[in-house]
Amino acid sequence: MDEAAPSLASSPVDEVFDVYFCLNDLIVHFWIAECANSVIPAYIPIIEKRKDTPFTASHKEWQQVRRGRYVEFNLVYDRGTTFGLKTGGRIESILVSLPLTARWEYGHQPAEGTEEWRLLDACINLLYLLIGLNDTL
Repeated sequence: MDEAAPSLASSPVDEVFDVYFCLNDLIVHFWIAECANSVIPAYIPIIEKRKDTPFTASHKEWQQVRRGRYVEFNLVYDRGTTFGLKTGGRIESILVSLPLTARWEYGHQPAEGTEEWRLLDACINLLYLLIGLNDTL
């Protein structure tokens, strides 16, 4: 004698929640798929526009300094990284996301008016704008 599997929903309210969460999962799935499918079409025009832009030694130096700041953030401020290091996690697994090369310079400030200065200025001013400190600038 085959018995039907018991329903996971024990009331009409539970059934409504089950349907809601199934639909929500579908919506999230399609949203993630749409985001993933948009990467290449959005990225190709950027590559085509920038592919012939010269990349100089000073650009490489700036890249290395920014990577150094990324490493600093990960090792000093990132809670997941510091947790892993303090609790005996596997160091190779924890540090695998770090860049292969980086550079540190004490108190590095790009020259005012350079591309690098404009980038940092925009980031800092955007941060002030987002956290509501733009009146103090």
